[in-house]
Amino acid sequence: MEIANVEIKRRTALTWKVAGTEETGTTKVSVFIDGNLRHEETVDNGVEREMNIDVRPVDIGLHTFLIVATTMIENGRSAHSSHATAQFFYDQPSPPALKIMSPSNGQKITKANFRGLVFDSTEIPHDAVSKGWFVDLELDNEEFKIPFFEGLINMEGLARGEHTATMGVFDVDSVYLGGREAVTFEIV
Repeated sequence: MEIANVEIKRRTALTWKVAGTEETGTTKVSVFIDGNLRHEETVDNGVEREMNIDVRPVDIGLHTFLIVATTMIENGRSAHSSHATAQFFYDQPSPPALKIMSPSNGQKITKANFRGLVFDSTEIPHDAVSKGWFVDLELDNEEFKIPFFEGLINMEGLARGEHTATMGVFDVDSVYLGGREAVTFEIV
């Protein structure tokens, strides 16, 4: 088993490739961060795979990870083992940020010109949607889950009067991650 291309792909995840030899059987891959087992997986030999591990939660600072690949042969015996070590520095990731682009706070908009709420975001991981992250929109005390992180939320049917929209980014378990943004506007 060969371990190659260990890299930090995002601020919170490590990735590497494992390539089995032409031997039959399997290889057990064990990943340790600072001596603690964080991930273990068995892969078929003769196959190349990319593997990922989320490094959270670790403290801010320098960390060492060790990947051990042990080739298993008949009856679960190990034939040989290889390993790779590396160090990485984990810093506090930037929290997600949302910006309501339109309407602006305090804006008065005619009903004929109002289409909806336009927003943008930063520091959102590329795989946030697949991880179940969402934008929580609270409009006049009613909540909506928005499964995208920028664009237009159509509100053409919203009644005349004052409205307050508050948005934030949440994970799949509805834990607040950041990006709180709010506007109050009036449709006339």
